[in-house]
Amino acid sequence: MSSVLPDDVLASALADWQLGRPLTVTRIKPLRGGTTSDTWYVDTVRQRYVAKYAYWPKDTFETGLRAAEIVEWHGIVSGAPVRTPGGTLTVLVQGPLGQPHPLALLRYVPGELLDLTEPDAPALVGSLLGQVHSILLRERYVPATPEGPFAYVMEDSEALDGQPGLRALIGEAITAVRTIEATHPMTCGVISGDGLEIMRERATGLVGIVDWGVRYWGPLIADVASSALQLRDVGQATDAFLRAYLTRAPLASHELNGLWAYMALRRAMGAKFYATCLVENVTRGLGNNENIMRRLAASRNDLEQLLMQGTNTGIH
Repeated sequence: MSSVLPDDVLASALADWQLGRPLTVTRIKPLRGGTTSDTWYVDTVRQRYVAKYAYWPKDTFETGLRAAEIVEWHGIVSGAPVRTPGGTLTVLVQGPLGQPHPLALLRYVPGELLDLTEPDAPALVGSLLGQVHSILLRERYVPATPEGPFAYVMEDSEALDGQPGLRALIGEAITAVRTIEATHPMTCGVISGDGLEIMRERATGLVGIVDWGVRYWGPLIADVASSALQLRDVGQATDAFLRAYLTRAPLASHELNGLWAYMALRRAMGAKFYATCLVENVTRGLGNNENIMRRLAASRNDLEQLLMQGTNTGIH
């Protein structure tokens, strides 16, 4: 993982957007401890923006920026990218280790990250996710990414050697999803594999979506599974979330019968990710190895429970 881009280099790169002077840049933490980008507030005399320097290939990073732009055109505040005067979504900036990475300037979304424990959070998440899925399908946006968000979990890894039984559990999750997709075709569209990051301003009630990340083409239920897991992790029931989602989304209700398998695959992805971080000593955005081991144990435990749930219900 690259070192953080120096503030003076960032300020120089922002000249491509012709924001004028003076401007102030202030480093901020990525939401929920992100590991694939660095972010700053960019304050001009008139307004605030967010600069995002991503450790992704340019075209890959721009899939999420383009999705945010489309959704914001349809009236949902989305922290959409501000294009340069030349019309580009990003500019390439050489990082401190000599590798160029894409930099984007985003519209600032005021408020605080939605507290998922609040009573209305599940319905709000479901409604927004359903709207996003429907908008991107109507606009026929197909991200130019070759693989889905779960692609890497399909590949074997030496990082699993030190985790007895984890490789077999991941294989069970993969098999469950493949079996369901072979017998019950799923509605496909633009997905991320991660839950929505929603901001809410209490004083005005303004709600917006931020931190779009990379977007892929895949089964919409994969996004539903990610949001359902986020809600479950804070003790929320998912009934209100799923009802609100189905009122807005193009997904057929019967597709939710396979939700457990996609939740298991998401947990498998997390378990493999944390196992890899331990082997490669990657702690950026994750705290320390002890914290990573706790996350690995939690992901593995939930993976086992979800696979058992699928077996007990006989839904395949």
